[in-house]
Amino acid sequence: MKTQDRLISKEWIFEIIDKTNSFAKQLIIDHFDRHIKENTEQRKSAEEILCRKRLLIKDGVEWVTYNSALKSMEEYASQSGYPEEFVELFNKLSDEVTKTSESKGWTIESDEKSIATKICLIHSELSEALEALRNGNPPDDHIPEFSGMSAEFADVIIRIMHLSKRLDLRVAEAILTKIKYNISRPYKHGGKKF
Repeated sequence: MKTQDRLISKEWIFEIIDKTNSFAKQLIIDHFDRHIKENTEQRKSAEEILCRKRLLIKDGVEWVTYNSALKSMEEYASQSGYPEEFVELFNKLSDEVTKTSESKGWTIESDEKSIATKICLIHSELSEALEALRNGNPPDDHIPEFSGMSAEFADVIIRIMHLSKRLDLRVAEAILTKIKYNISRPYKHGGKKF
């Protein structure tokens, strides 16, 4: 299985908690099922967890089998090895991004003002994504095979990779931990409007 398939699988599994559309749920179940065919015991366990009460919804979006689904996701992740691969790939790409950025003269100083400036530049990339959206999200000027929003989101991630590498931050691990934490949060985080 390719790394990309593992990442896509995890995203789809996370949507179990967020999606209410039964068609989307069926797609998730089918996708998950395709990736666990080789292991009969895992398949049986997943079918038991996901199919036993798979379309029962509690409080609008949360599944009755939430805890079982979470356990299944954790088991799937540990068996596929993707968290370690994600962290390794993210860190390797951060190394490459940092080398490229600094070879072009974009260094990061360690003082707080320089770091604050880099954070503002990350924000500016998000503002450019907003402008792309406001203009109909046309093809990007520099990489026209991608939309303006895709290119600006890529810039956000590239800048975060560079900054986190220079500050020795564990962003890849934090992403995985935050995803897991967000699964445990209530619908709309307990009633927030947006």
